[in-house]
Amino acid sequence: MRIRQRINSDIYKSISPTNIAQFTVVEVRDSILERSDMYGNKNTARLFVARQLQILEDAGFIKSDRIGHKKYYSRTPAFFEANFKLIEKKKRTNVSYASKNKQQKPVVIDLENEKTDIEAKLAITLAEVDEYKILMARSGELKQLLSPSYSAATQKAAALMAKLNVWSSAIDLIKHSRSTAC
Repeated sequence: MRIRQRINSDIYKSISPTNIAQFTVVEVRDSILERSDMYGNKNTARLFVARQLQILEDAGFIKSDRIGHKKYYSRTPAFFEANFKLIEKKKRTNVSYASKNKQQKPVVIDLENEKTDIEAKLAITLAEVDEYKILMARSGELKQLLSPSYSAATQKAAALMAKLNVWSSAIDLIKHSRSTAC
C-alpha cells in the first residue's frame, strides 16, 4: 500500500500540469501568489515554496538540477505514480492587529511587507559587494574590470539602506501614534 504524500494544493496545481517540464522556486511562488493572498509577501511565499519543494525532493517526487538562483526542478516518475493528499494553506491569524484601527491596518501591513522585501534586497546587495571585494583582491586586472560594478553595488546598497531607514521610521511613527491615541 502506498503512503499518501501531503502537498499544498496551490503548489500541486502549479507543478502538476503536463505542459510544465521544469520549474523554479520563483515560478511556483509567482503562481501561488496569483492564486491566493494567504502567503504574505514575495519573500515569505518564496520561503514557503522552497521548503515544500525540499520536502517533495527528499521524498523523491521531484529532482533538482544546479544550485542557488539557477536551480530548477523537474518531476520524477514517482510524482506521476504518487497518491497525493492535497492540503489547503491554513490562514494565519495575527492577534496583535485584531484590536488595531481598521483604517490604518492595511498601511502598516503593506509597509512591513515592503520593508521585508527591502531587507531581502539589501542582504543580497551586501553579499554582492562582499563578493566583488573578494574577486577584486585577487588581481589588479580583476580590480580594474570589476570596479564599476562594485561601485554600482555599493551605491545600490546605500540607496536600499536609506529606503529601509525611511520605511522603519514610518512604521515606528504609525505605531507610536496609535499607542498615544489609546
